[in-house]
Amino acid sequence: MTITTEFCLSSPSLPLVNITERLPPDQIECVHGLCFEQDARMFIVKIDSEVNVSEADLEALDEVSEATTIGYAGEQTVHNLTIDLDDSISEVFNGGSSVAAKLEPTVVTPEVVREESVQRP
Repeated sequence: MTITTEFCLSSPSLPLVNITERLPPDQIECVHGLCFEQDARMFIVKIDSEVNVSEADLEALDEVSEATTIGYAGEQTVHNLTIDLDDSISEVFNGGSSVAAKLEPTVVTPEVVREESVQRP
């Protein structure tokens, strides 16, 4: 049996929330995340192109140490972001293996971080 689970988390400490709070987009999509250090994580995010958020706009945020625009996908600009994780949240991203498989991009808004996954026994 397969179970689809939706996670909705709300905390200003979560990565990427500052983007939706401090820059024009009211929503971004995180399509991939990769932890390469204890306190840093790389995210591939999509932002509506009409919002016109630059690399400099993203790098001006405290948590973003590096931003690179890598292309376009339809109506969205795709950015590669290196995020410095707060100590209180970094352990969440460094857990062991998981049986969950991500289905849809994580959606980040100022109010919530929403992710869907499939869990198989």
